[in-house]
Amino acid sequence: LGNFDTVTAHGSYSQLIGRVGVTLFGEQFDTNGYRANGYHKTNSGGMRLDWVEENGWKGYFTGALSDTKFGLPGDLNSTALLADRRQTRNSRDRGEDRMTHARSGFSLPLNDFTTLENRLGYQNREVGVTMPSARWIGSTRYDSFSYSPVIHYSSVDKDWMLGFDCYLDEVSADTNFDDSELERSTVALFAARSHSFSDLWRWNGNLRLEIMKDSGTYGDTVLNEVKKKQWAGGLGVVRKFGDENRVYSAVRRFFRYPATDEILLSWPPPSSFDPDLAPETGFEIELGSEWNKRQFSLGGRIFRQWMKNEIIYDSSSWANLNLEDTGRVGLDFSFEWLPSKWFGGGFHCTLVRATIEEGKFSGSSVPLVPERLIRLFVDLQPSDYLEVHLGASWVEGSFPGSDFSNSGDKLPDYMLCDLSLSYQISEELNLFGGAENLLDEEYLSTAFGNGLYPGEGRKFRVGLRYSF
Repeated sequence: LGNFDTVTAHGSYSQLIGRVGVTLFGEQFDTNGYRANGYHKTNSGGMRLDWVEENGWKGYFTGALSDTKFGLPGDLNSTALLADRRQTRNSRDRGEDRMTHARSGFSLPLNDFTTLENRLGYQNREVGVTMPSARWIGSTRYDSFSYSPVIHYSSVDKDWMLGFDCYLDEVSADTNFDDSELERSTVALFAARSHSFSDLWRWNGNLRLEIMKDSGTYGDTVLNEVKKKQWAGGLGVVRKFGDENRVYSAVRRFFRYPATDEILLSWPPPSSFDPDLAPETGFEIELGSEWNKRQFSLGGRIFRQWMKNEIIYDSSSWANLNLEDTGRVGLDFSFEWLPSKWFGGGFHCTLVRATIEEGKFSGSSVPLVPERLIRLFVDLQPSDYLEVHLGASWVEGSFPGSDFSNSGDKLPDYMLCDLSLSYQISEELNLFGGAENLLDEEYLSTAFGNGLYPGEGRKFRVGLRYSF
């Protein structure tokens, strides 16, 4: 139970019947939300089967259904935000999301070290949205099929796999502005290898070659078939110092094709599409280490990324676009201290500078990327039955979405505190609770132009868990 009229219940039951394990699970979630028309209601459930044969052959099947209804409170301008940050200007905007998915797989041992693995999947999702505030009604259906066979070898000093991915995605959108259909087929060949060439040194590498093809229609326009090829790969080296300490480095090439929704953007109107939206590509290098000694744990890494065609949303044109060259330089650092079983703490810090490096906006920061994030936490265990966790997260402000020239003001910095408790009443019964945004900080979660999205206020919850 929680404030904002929040009620959630979930449960699962597992039973072994012969060589088959059967699991049933379900969940119900209902909340009015922090803001007016911010309600969210979900009912979901499913089952999983796992089985194994004496010869080592094993497999699984899982299927689930979910039905979600939600309100769309939308953004606020500065005047409305100051008057009442919990209000909405779109009290009748709402949506519904229904999803069915099924996955299965089986593995067959070829010898003591090699296994043939197969994975299949299917997902159907239907999203309907009614938005009188924008005079827009839309219904979108997503169907996705996947198949991935893999040969996997694993021994004490080496590990490798060779596999194949095949995906078919179909999207059909029906709106009161335009109808659209998009079909995407993707095939990929991938390989990975990890090998210890001494007790102290280990290297790992991977390579993926992928071909993607898009075709479809947008309104009365037939989209030209788009075929693209990309590759990704990485090579890394790890140097161990004892059982728990290590230094590592890696270099990678990565890519990301635009999502189907990024190509067929049917809202806000006027509807738009960009079948030639290019995939993101880039390189990254990193150097890091992890050290553990008695009560202390230290870890950190530095990294540099070079990216081309980063995909980003431009609210002024109501479309997605590719930025020219962008880059990121960053540092992650973490420290934990555990002087006793009753007390511990630590912090995590991320520093990143994301910059547009070429084109009209060269030298500007990439919108919505904060440069500094700091997380502090304390863990207490006053007794064998009670655990207390107290944390605080500080996020530096970033430029609003679509402010590529950095001409506007940054979003304000904010700090959120959280508290969680767990009390073990008995071996079977656990009482838990806590609060998010404990100090009820008023902050902006994001913004696009004059459209401001307030973050959630203080949230309390308390619950009971029974296991047998």
